[in-house]
Amino acid sequence: MKLNKKNLNKIIKAALKEDSAASDITSLNIDFSSRIVKASIMSKEPGIACGLEIAAEVFKKVSARTDPAPVIKDGDKLYPGCRAIEIEGAPEDIFAAERVALNFLSHLSGIATLAASFAEMSGGTAVYDTRKTIPLLRELEKYAVITGGGKNHRFSLADQVLIKENHIAASGKDITTLLMEVRERTAPDIKIEIEIENLSQFEQALQGPADIIMLDNFTPEEVRLAVKAAGEKKPGVQIEVSGGINLSNVHLYAQDGVDRISVGALTSAAPPVDFTLLIDE
Repeated sequence: MKLNKKNLNKIIKAALKEDSAASDITSLNIDFSSRIVKASIMSKEPGIACGLEIAAEVFKKVSARTDPAPVIKDGDKLYPGCRAIEIEGAPEDIFAAERVALNFLSHLSGIATLAASFAEMSGGTAVYDTRKTIPLLRELEKYAVITGGGKNHRFSLADQVLIKENHIAASGKDITTLLMEVRERTAPDIKIEIEIENLSQFEQALQGPADIIMLDNFTPEEVRLAVKAAGEKKPGVQIEVSGGINLSNVHLYAQDGVDRISVGALTSAAPPVDFTLLIDE
């Protein structure tokens, strides 16, 4: 997944403006005597690196005189004391960019690390993110999911039909009829997914033209029953499971016949990886 550079530049500029990077009253009141120093960004804990080039770009945006050089690449493993980026430049420029760069690096590495953990615990079943992202950072967060070994669900409302329980309730129609109407109105190349809440709804969904059926908040045993029914009645349909899935139970849902597992926590609840910036002695 390649990031949109134009969009990335806008995000970085907005983040630096929010932090008043050009008005650091601490650095403005210290005489650094035009010194050039070297600094290192290091990980303080294990994880998966993500956002190295983004963090480096933050330093470049503050000053073209600053030379940030990633030592590792996105997707590499982190360990305590691991050097991620080496930087050379004026102290005031480094300090102006420091927090914004570390925030991107910590947040995105946290998402990549959590995605990698889910990918490992799922035993090969594809783990997808959702649209539970920080506004305006969705592209970066979904990039981090890919970096960690996860997959991207739809990027926006325009990408794929996803009929949820509120759509069903608001339509006043049964699930099979609703699916047929949506298929008639939608371009053939657009996939249709429907979220269902119980096995009764699942039976209705199997009778309609859904490409993907999402089992929301099902127990592992209910998932097994649904997978068996799908294999007997509609072998081509993809089965997705979602709701209440975490690292301790994801292996129970990664069953034969489950095609995908979606986890909102990948982007909404990933703990950041702790990084620090230190001036080299």
